[in-house]
Amino acid sequence: MLEHDLINSVTSEKLKELASEGAEVALDNFLSDGVLKDIPIFGSLYKIYQAGHSIRDAIFAKKVFRFLTGLKDIPSSQRKAFIEKMDGSEIFNHRVGEKLIVILDRLDDLDKPTIIARLFKATVCETIKFETFLKLASIVDKAFLPELLRLNGEVDHRGFFYTERNFTKETIEHFYTIGIFSMTIKDDKMLKRIQAEATIGGKPKDEFVPRMEYEINKIGEKLVKFGMMEHYVANQYDMEE
Repeated sequence: MLEHDLINSVTSEKLKELASEGAEVALDNFLSDGVLKDIPIFGSLYKIYQAGHSIRDAIFAKKVFRFLTGLKDIPSSQRKAFIEKMDGSEIFNHRVGEKLIVILDRLDDLDKPTIIARLFKATVCETIKFETFLKLASIVDKAFLPELLRLNGEVDHRGFFYTERNFTKETIEHFYTIGIFSMTIKDDKMLKRIQAEATIGGKPKDEFVPRMEYEINKIGEKLVKFGMMEHYVANQYDMEE
């Protein structure tokens, strides 16, 4: 089954050989030769493609290729240890492969598997939990990639995260809809001052004047750090209990 082939491919020693452009060329010719045929998932996809020559199958193979390429820098021993840990429950192990297949199949852009790979890498390295990975993968699936790529930030020496705020109203609404921005209600001190200046006496009123603000939330921070930043190194504040 494809889900088992994908799990076996995640632990394959051959992943380190997927970095070359030659592998992309071989994939364009759909796995006719080369190292890809030695990786379980690609062998299965090749047989499926040969039976129907589906464009969707070819595109899915590209998604899998980019996902697995994103894991190649993790030592195979660490990848295997992660899978062995999952093997404590045969049902759960099946679930991991099945979830990955569903996630990759649904992605609407060939650049999204690279983001998913980075998030899964953080899962293998036990920086984020598998449940967190699934939540983040769902967000990536729903996100409009050109807007998502604008979401970047910096982490200072204390581990605090900062992101730019110059987003359009539409982009902010999109981020709020997919769950990476949260809305807060704050006291609008500037509006109170403006109102005070327009009245006799010029003294701001004491009552609370609400103003809605949108800012990145914790799950959004995790998406940027572990999915969007290519070389981010986790610190003690990132570790999940």
